[in-house]
Amino acid sequence: MITELIITFREHPILLSLILAIMVYNLIRDFILIQVRKKAAKDYKQELINSELRVEELFTQLQSNREELHKNLDDIIQSDLFKPDSPSDPQPPTDNSTK
Repeated sequence: MITELIITFREHPILLSLILAIMVYNLIRDFILIQVRKKAAKDYKQELINSELRVEELFTQLQSNREELHKNLDDIIQSDLFKPDSPSDPQPPTDNSTK
């Protein structure tokens, strides 16, 4: 079978050239696709790193906002601006009448 292929290719060099051209094209195409995908993966990894940094920055900002809010609430409670007029938990009236 292999000898028949060799004989066929010797008799038809154009067929051999066509098959080799297709093989070379596929090799070059695959090599280029591999390089493009490597670059895309590298870019995606960098985007993930940037996203994580942005999330950490937002988390620290959230923590500082919470601390500032807590401090502001403490200041309001300590100041004279906040004086409740009535107790926070009103008690129901008790019935002292005897039955």
